[in-house]
This record gives sequence, C-alpha cells and structure tokens, in this order.
Amino acid sequence: MTEFINGITFDENDSLSAVIDSILAAPGVRKVYAANSDIDWIMTIGNKDMQDGIKELPPVEQEIVKLYFLDGKSLIDIASDLDMPLELLCGHIKSMRVRLMFYV
Repeated sequence: MTEFINGITFDENDSLSAVIDSILAAPGVRKVYAANSDIDWIMTIGNKDMQDGIKELPPVEQEIVKLYFLDGKSLIDIASDLDMPLELLCGHIKSMRVRLMFYV
C-alpha cells in the first residue's frame, strides 16, 4: 500500500518497513513499556541489532520511534507534539529507514 502524506510518498510494502514494523510493533515491546514507561524503552525491543540502530539515531528520531510505536500516536499528532511541520517529520522517517536498514 502506498500512502501519500502532504505530497510525500511512503511505500508500506517495501521490505524494510515490514522488518522494522515486525520488530518495533511486537506486542511485548509495547506491553513492557506500558507497564513501566520510566525504563530505557530501547532495551525493551529485544533485538540487539535494532536496539543498536535506534541508539545511533539522533534524539529527535528516537523520540519519533517511541511516539509512533510505543505510544501509538499518529503522524499528525507526533508532528504537533514535536512542534514540527509534517513534511519535516516525514523527512525524518525516510532518513530513519535508510539508517536502520544497516541494522536489520
């Protein structure tokens, strides 16, 4: 499925998206985080390579990952929370996919 957000295209069928989603959207990750949101959420992922990849991301991109996968926020809500234009948020997401590709 291809998604268009403010003229920016995201292909949700690319293999990288599927791998990242399967790791970060695993029910156990969100459950552990929900039980104690004060813990280091990156360590709850349970995939050493992905943990390393996320630790290498800039702090704003780590926050985007947390807000999307663990807090379940929409892209519009994340952009609002971070006081960031949606286009810039989408640019961060594309950049993250490229960087995380080396860890999956």
